[in-house]
Order: sequence, then structure tokens, then C-alpha cells
Amino acid sequence: MAAFQPGPQAMNSIARFCKAAPEVHPVCKKGLYGYQLNHDANRAFAVLFALAAVAYLIVYACKRTGTDFTVLMLLGISLEIVGYGARMQSVRNPFHEDAFFLQICSLAIGPAFLTAAVYLCMRRIVFCFGAGDSRFRPQFYTRMAVGGGLAAVAYKHSGSMKTGNNIMLAGLAFQVFTMILFIVFAGEFAWRICARYRIDGAAVFGRAHSLAKGRDLVLFLLFVAALSIATLCIFVRCCFRLAELSGGWTGELMRNQTLFLVFEGVMVFLATAVLVIMHPVWSFKPMLESGDGMRLKVFEKYREHRGKRNSAIVRSDLED
Repeated sequence: MAAFQPGPQAMNSIARFCKAAPEVHPVCKKGLYGYQLNHDANRAFAVLFALAAVAYLIVYACKRTGTDFTVLMLLGISLEIVGYGARMQSVRNPFHEDAFFLQICSLAIGPAFLTAAVYLCMRRIVFCFGAGDSRFRPQFYTRMAVGGGLAAVAYKHSGSMKTGNNIMLAGLAFQVFTMILFIVFAGEFAWRICARYRIDGAAVFGRAHSLAKGRDLVLFLLFVAALSIATLCIFVRCCFRLAELSGGWTGELMRNQTLFLVFEGVMVFLATAVLVIMHPVWSFKPMLESGDGMRLKVFEKYREHRGKRNSAIVRSDLED
């Protein structure tokens, strides 16, 4: 027999009761999540992501390069910290709607920035090796860095729970679809590079000619392995969230905290960890030697605007 699930009106009544006295009745412990939140586990992930953010900041402070990659990773990690912080806040009152919706939005949007960082790396790899072996121009890979993350914001402001659920489902489904395309095209590009390497040898490296050296080639292969692991982790996470949401907000997957912590928390943290261990600043230096294939338009426009502003200030000082 299926477990009884209270209807919307009953849930509203329970919520009002529990908001006023969250510790009075056992039913209040599960709250909007459907399970009693594990404070220690959520705190552990908040701390781990905070340490990851510090690691990326230290690498950037030491190398002063790879700004776009670092910014995207830090944006994603910051949202993960906010999300798990909101879940920690919900431990006190699991019917606190603001904390509940904050963790939904933050943990939905965060991995989208990490995905964009992965696609940015692939864009640069194609740029360095030459677009001749790719079906698409390098810029195509960063244009694929869209998905369902931002759609989660609409959930709280949608007309009904069903509408918000459908919006998030569509967004996650699109993100999974684009990641499948990315994996297929990236795999085909890698296969073509390997096939051409057997014929042309070191000439296959193109702009990344420094990789012909033994040590640099090993580091690059480790970087590709890290990028593959990060992609797989994010993909598994997206598939899980899609399956989770497909069952509805009262489904078995949605109300299983262990699965959430494994397929959301562990997968996303692994993606951030492997990319800081094999950071491109020391594992794929050609990626950072030129900004042509690495910078996103939003950063390019900012740099252009800042450059024009500085030039105007210099001209003004000279005229005075």
C-alpha cells in the first residue's frame, strides 16, 4: 500500500502549525523536504565547497591567469555553499519557505556554471588543436552552456506547483540533452585527434605545440581525464535530478536524503575537486596563452569597456 500523502490544504495547515512551533510534533521534523535533514552532512558539504572556493582563489592569486574559468567555477561553488547553508537553516524549521526555495534555486543553478566552465575548456581545446577536426567552431561549445538551472527560479513565482514543476522538468531535460550532445561531439573530436596523431605525429597539436614534450603531454592527458570525470559527474547529477523531479515533490526519490547527498552533493563536489587538482594553469598551459578561444563575450565586453574608460581617463589627464 502506498504511503499516505496529505493534500495541499492539509500541508498548508501543517505548515502553519509547524512554523509556529516546529519542535512540538514529530511531523514537523520532515517539513517541506519529506525527511529529517541531516545537519552534519549538509554542513560537511558547505565546508567542502568553501575549501574548494579557497583552493581556486589561491591558484588564481598565484598564477593570475584563467580568469573566466575561475569566475565560472567560483560562481557555481558559491551557489552550492548558499544552497547547503539554506538546508542547514531548514534544520531549525523545515517549513521555512524562504530557505526551502533558496536551496532549490541555488543547487539547481550552481552546476550550470560548472558546466559552462567545462564547455569553456572544451572550446579552448578545439581552438588550440584546430577546428578542422571538430564539427563545430570553438564558440559553439560555450553556446551549449545553457540548461535548466535558471528555470528553477521560476518555481516560486509560478502560478502553481504543477507549473513550476513542469518548468524545472523542461529545463533539466534540456540540460541533459545538451550534455549528451556535448559528450558525443567531444568524444568524436578526441577520436579524430587520436586518429590523426597516428599519421601526422606532433603536427596534430597545432597551437598547442608545446604538448609534444613528454611531461606536458602527460599533464594534458590527466587534464582531459579530469575534464571527463567532471563532465560525467555533472551529467549523472543532472540525470538524477531529472528522475527525481519526474516523480513529483512527494515521490520516493524526492524524499530520499541519502540519494540526494550522493548524486547531488558528492557528484558536484567531485567535479569541482578534480578540476582544481588538474587545474589548466599547470596541466594545459596552451589553453591560457591566448584569450581568443578562452574568453566569453560577457568578459570580453567588460574588458573592452574598462579599456575604453581607462583610455578616456588618460586622455583627460593629458589634456589637463
